[in-house]
Amino acid sequence: KDVTLPQACFLAGLPQIPPNRNTNLDNNSSDMAYYLNRKDTCLENLSDPKKNVKPAAKAFISKEQLEIYKKEEIKIESEERYKKFPHFVDYVIQEVAYKFLTSKGDKIAPLPTFNEKDNDLDRKEKMEIYGALVYDKTIQELKTGGYTLSTTIDPKIQEKLERNLRKANVYGVGGNNSAGATLDGKTGGIVGMVGSIDFNNSKVNGEVNQIGSYSPFSNNYSAFHTVGSTFKIYDYSAAFNEGIHPNTYLNNNSMKFGDRSNNMTNFGNSAPGSVTAARSLGQSYNIGAAKALYIGGNGVNPNFQSFDQGEKAVKKVSEWSRSMGVVYAKTPEEQLTGVLQYNSEYPKYSSEKYIREGETRASPMSIGTDDITLISHLTGVNTIAQGGNLRTATPFISIKYQDRDLYKEKMALGENSPYKNKDKVIDPGVANQITRVLNVQDGNSLLRGSRVNEGWNFSGKTGTATRGITKTTEQEVELSVISWSPKYTSLMWIGNTKNVYPSFGYLRPGVDSGGNLAKPAMMPYMYELHEGLPGQTFTTEGLSEFRGLLLTDKQKAMYSQARSGY
Repeated sequence: KDVTLPQACFLAGLPQIPPNRNTNLDNNSSDMAYYLNRKDTCLENLSDPKKNVKPAAKAFISKEQLEIYKKEEIKIESEERYKKFPHFVDYVIQEVAYKFLTSKGDKIAPLPTFNEKDNDLDRKEKMEIYGALVYDKTIQELKTGGYTLSTTIDPKIQEKLERNLRKANVYGVGGNNSAGATLDGKTGGIVGMVGSIDFNNSKVNGEVNQIGSYSPFSNNYSAFHTVGSTFKIYDYSAAFNEGIHPNTYLNNNSMKFGDRSNNMTNFGNSAPGSVTAARSLGQSYNIGAAKALYIGGNGVNPNFQSFDQGEKAVKKVSEWSRSMGVVYAKTPEEQLTGVLQYNSEYPKYSSEKYIREGETRASPMSIGTDDITLISHLTGVNTIAQGGNLRTATPFISIKYQDRDLYKEKMALGENSPYKNKDKVIDPGVANQITRVLNVQDGNSLLRGSRVNEGWNFSGKTGTATRGITKTTEQEVELSVISWSPKYTSLMWIGNTKNVYPSFGYLRPGVDSGGNLAKPAMMPYMYELHEGLPGQTFTTEGLSEFRGLLLTDKQKAMYSQARSGY
């Protein structure tokens, strides 16, 4: 009832040839002129009695009205794309496209063919063309195919996330961008997602979703990040799985690992000597994390100077974290060499060497130098939060098409589903030990003193990623924090996206994620997120008392080997 006749004719011209993502409907564009011409054709048909489908050959409008209606301005309002959830909406469309969640599946676009003469650049170009075609075809299919998508986003949680993320000290640390997301822990549903500080700000690459990964077919690294010390969760959980426990002592003085030409040090060059693994993780010492990674890869009797054991640790902890849902920019083979090359499963390209020839990757990897997607990191930590149960982050509840639910059909594929749900991918006792060590109410000094909700347990870990300026100096480039309860798992991030990966801009020297992101933004958000909800505490599943400690069965069996320290 609110649509004028010329507007109705404009709309009538769209369904047969709908606009796609490349259509420019600015008022003076050639695309707009095309659709205005279709509008005029519709009006002319209404003025022609021969085009009237009713038995009485009578024009719907007169010739005089036709000329008046043709002159009526059709103006497209300035479009602020998806005002409320711009990155989430784009993420949903990309997931539909690149996980082939339409009724046509992987048949929506023809696969490229490679020949023996194709070099890496040829393959890269073909894959990028294919990826763009898949996306365009998916957009057309969603617009015309009669789909109904139900998603996991919770508008109330989204509003809380956006508001609290603005409390982060982004500009004070020399950054220009921030992002965050929250999962419903039990399901993996993405209930909140902020991909950047401002979707419409091109100066910070605002359209790039720093949380979620973009097309796996393009050379776009922008959604991969180095997460710093939050990666240590995987180091220690792998080590606990091998038989050491939170009360095992680790010497945290500066030392060499593998063939490193220089000593690895803790932040601020601190040398606390022998402390428990729990304290080492809670205080985020680098030396302890590197030792945990070696133990996780080689068992409770590692040789920290062995190049081979360093390589074995990289491979083992990589597999360990991947089993928990982490997605890397590199394949497992590339993680060992530090060189990024083309591969057909996950095509990415780089000629950059991240390490010197012959140097072990173990100690840098242990402190979070390998690029991963933040949404998969959220999945990995949520596996810890859920007692070892993998619940891959998903934006979907259902994708209805005719009488089918395409999402449920995909989820029924189990190991081959795009969003894996699998119980006990790691020992529940190990997961619950990490959660207990990083409990905000107890030993987590980085977050101690934060306001918490009565009846709830919260755990958390901060991370500051650095990049080398010279052989001996580094500077901060990214800050992150992850916090979890039995109900929600959340991540927040700060960076400088003036450039795109691998050239994220530097932050100010000496900044930390605890004081600039965790305390002002994350912990108030987690408090607000749980306000008014009945409390839940972490469990001790998989743990039982042994000599005054809560240990897994494997840790009890290996207690005499793992109690003296490293």
